[in-house]
This record gives sequence, C-alpha cells and structure tokens, in this order.
Amino acid sequence: MPEAPFPGSPTEQGASAPDVRGERYRLLLVEDDLDIQALVKRALEDEAFEVWATVTGADALAMAQRLDFDIAIVDLKLPDVDGMVLVRQFAERLNLPVIVLSGLGEPMQRVAGLEAGADDYLPKPFEPRELIARIHAVLRARQKAALKHLAPGGRLQVDNYTIDFKRQAVTLPRGREVRLSDAEFKLLKVLADHPNQVLSRETILSLTHGSEEDAAPRSVDIQVTRLRKKLESDPSRPRLIRTVR
Repeated sequence: MPEAPFPGSPTEQGASAPDVRGERYRLLLVEDDLDIQALVKRALEDEAFEVWATVTGADALAMAQRLDFDIAIVDLKLPDVDGMVLVRQFAERLNLPVIVLSGLGEPMQRVAGLEAGADDYLPKPFEPRELIARIHAVLRARQKAALKHLAPGGRLQVDNYTIDFKRQAVTLPRGREVRLSDAEFKLLKVLADHPNQVLSRETILSLTHGSEEDAAPRSVDIQVTRLRKKLESDPSRPRLIRTVR
C-alpha cells in the first residue's frame, strides 16, 4: 500500500507517510536504567527510528540544542536533574514533543507530567509496542496541528523542506526549488494531509480526482514516480514517499 509523504504513498494496496526530512525519525531517549534504555532503543531501531540515548538531563539538553530531534522520551527519575524540569525545557524552549516514561504512575504524577508540557505519559512497566504506537500518535497530532495552522495560500515549513501552496513549489534542503504540476501537487497535498498513514490507490484517487470516473488507478503510480524524481535524493531508494505492499 502507499504510505502518506511528509510522512503517506501507493502500491498494489497503498502508500505511507515518511519523515519529510527524507530520513528516519530522530528520537532522543533519556533513561538512566541501562536495561530499559537498551530494550527501548532496540525496539525503536527495529521500527527504523534513529535513536540517540543518554542517562543524564544535562547531556540530553545539550544534545537537543545541537541536533534536530522529532520527539523525546524522558524518564522522570534522572541522576542529575528533575525530569519534570527537563520536560518543561523541551516543551517550552525547544517545542520538542515529549513522552514521559516513568515508574511514577500515580494519577497526580501523570497530571503533573502533562501540565509540565508532556504530550503523553506512559507508566512503567510498559509494552514496547504501546510506546511505539503512542510515539506515532504524538507525531501525527503534531503534524496535523502544523497543517491546521497554515494560512491559505501560505507556506508549510517541515524541517528542511518548504512547501509553497500558492506557487505549487517545494524548496529542497539545499535550497533548490522544484515546481510541481497540478496533479503532482494535488498528490503531495493529500499525502501531507495524512501524515504517517497508509493510503490505498483508490483513496488517493478519490481525494485527488473526486468523482471523476475516467481516472485510472495506475495514474497514481505515475504521479508518485514523478514526485519521487523531483523530491527524493535517490528515487530508486525512496524515503519521502514509501510503498507498503
């Protein structure tokens, strides 16, 4: 199936949405229990996340200021700082999505974590698959919120890509601008509106062509190929618009 880009694309069944940077999602893991850190890191890397891990709040803050992370997972009981303080700094200073992963699972602790700026709170013990599902949910919510706040005819900045809705153009990370045809831009808009979702050919066709009966499902494949050639650094190994079979 196609996954939807910036993360959502198509195949026999559908297409899905990758990270608009053209890379894997970059995640910051702040956990002082090395066994749990290793467990989480392995589970996330199996899901194609790029994981940077540390045990201290000071290192985590320095890394977050130096690198561009998509989300942070923070344990509240750290050896050098109060985890709540770190959550607040990530949320307020860096606008970085945060999920708290903590052994402090009492209701008031959860409330405190959310009030500090966390997007979600998962108490230990936990199931790695649930953590991964929550990460994707937070990323989807952030991406949808960015689209909702986009002024009509304006621009959408996603990491190092800029989508200009008025001019039907995309500025690539190194500054080169590419213009898109009407059909290509309709497809891009549909995929951007459905981040991290797998969309079937039929769904994409319906959203791009409406009730037009003469639109052929294979036309979606053609537009996906053209978009990849214009946006991907290596169209033969696509990262922005991926196909899920």
